[in-house]
Amino acid sequence: MIMKNIWNKIKSVFEFRIETVSPEYKLKVFKNEVIIEIGKPSANGRIYSQSAIDTIIDMCRKKISCGGCLGELDGRDQNINLGNVSHKITAIRNNGKQIVCDGRLIDTPKGRLVDTLINSGVDIKFGCRGVGTISDGNIITDYQLTSIDILPME
Repeated sequence: MIMKNIWNKIKSVFEFRIETVSPEYKLKVFKNEVIIEIGKPSANGRIYSQSAIDTIIDMCRKKISCGGCLGELDGRDQNINLGNVSHKITAIRNNGKQIVCDGRLIDTPKGRLVDTLINSGVDIKFGCRGVGTISDGNIITDYQLTSIDILPME
């Protein structure tokens, strides 16, 4: 009986949360957003090796298959902060010249902020966050993906 009461309390909290999601918020979907230009230096002057690119795609696909590759608005830490989550990556692929992703904004404070920024004409971009080894020539190898984040254009 105690477990049933606990379950009913959890269930009612969960149902309450679903009902309080704002119905007027329409989730924005994005397609073919560039994450990496293959063979070209990133904004910080680094070039991703083929092994790093393969690892990024594999890690992102694993996260997607487990329910989602969450990203933050302007993420900075090596861990995902759920208070900063703004979007979810739903697909990633190599088109030969670029690594591109698809996804959607999530109805969170940061997701709504991104939506407002886009509607106000602010340019944004997508970028990888993670750790890796930087070898001679600013080539990134041994990369471990944390997330694919939304960043301001520079």
